[in-house]
Amino acid sequence: MLHEPMIPDVRTMWMVVATTAVLFGVLEVWAGCAGRRDTSMVLWGCANLAGGLGAGLLSTQGVLPYALSEAVANGFLVLVWALIWAGGQAFAGRPVPWAAATSVPVLVTFACLVVPPLPTDIVLRIHLTSLSIVGYLVLIAVDSLRADRAERLMTRRVLATLAIVSVLPVIWRSISAQLHGAPFELMKNTADTAMPLVGLFVMAIAINVCLLLIGRERLGNQLAAAATHDGLTRTLNRSGFLQSARQAVDEYQRGSRPCSVIVMDLDEFKSVNDLYGHAGGDRLLVGFAAVVRDNLRETDLIGRIGGEEFCALLVDIDGAEAAVISERIRTAFAGTEFVHAGEALTATVSMGVAQIGLDEELAAAIRRADLAMYRAKRDGRDAVVRADKR
Repeated sequence: MLHEPMIPDVRTMWMVVATTAVLFGVLEVWAGCAGRRDTSMVLWGCANLAGGLGAGLLSTQGVLPYALSEAVANGFLVLVWALIWAGGQAFAGRPVPWAAATSVPVLVTFACLVVPPLPTDIVLRIHLTSLSIVGYLVLIAVDSLRADRAERLMTRRVLATLAIVSVLPVIWRSISAQLHGAPFELMKNTADTAMPLVGLFVMAIAINVCLLLIGRERLGNQLAAAATHDGLTRTLNRSGFLQSARQAVDEYQRGSRPCSVIVMDLDEFKSVNDLYGHAGGDRLLVGFAAVVRDNLRETDLIGRIGGEEFCALLVDIDGAEAAVISERIRTAFAGTEFVHAGEALTATVSMGVAQIGLDEELAAAIRRADLAMYRAKRDGRDAVVRADKR
């Protein structure tokens, strides 16, 4: 004997959706307001609270007046995805698009209330609401992928995927309403009303979990970067440079390919701190790091290994070519003025260059480059000196 598939009670499901959304909303608003204010998390929490209110009102269809149970409810359901999109913009460091996020939900509510034949045609109302939601879901996906180019986050790519997949139950609901035709009963316990709702409910939970994890992933990345990078110059710190450089040197030595190190130390740096204060010294360090980056390739490594001392690893570069690059850096830095508190700061740098031997440890090569740098200091500063061969 064949049994008909069990169809969940649609009105109960809308109430479950409302309760779940409110719980997520309270959690996210609390997380966004606790400690340092997180605008994106607050917006995502407000999106869930709007969803809870919209789903709750929709579950009262036939009990509360049409204006509340359908027109206003539809506006809140669109507002959910609008605020999730706006929160994504805030998370990416962009201005919150308040007008674009609020105008469409307001217009949907207004249209459902007064624009014929929407107040009397539930199928058209479903089409209008679905189209608005799909528009915001596409925006969430597109803007998430665009933001991921600047800051790689796995959870953001997952969010974009979930947003696209969420389009399917929304379209399914709209197509089901169109095929069923009038009168379409939203709260009737049929597969046409229940299954799209189940699909969207599952996707909404997945998206909320993703939103809660995305900030955690960013924090983890920031903590990892702080452990290996210098916060002032945004170069690698000593431990980060040595770790990355050892890995690179091992790889290039196995392939018998050349690589060189440059040790750089700013001249008379203490006098800059004495004359302009530590803020002036910091401005000079940041400026020097920028000059070095401008003259190296993306594949090269640069790290701040001491107070005013930097080290660079140049891969696929022999000692002679590294000396030429060093001279270019030295000349560029000496000819650049850095403005601090209305004052123009200039300085010079002494540099030592060493090509790493195929069986030489990185530390030994750095020591040879360091000795060469001190010879440059001893011979008058503002110079590039190649290290003695091993």
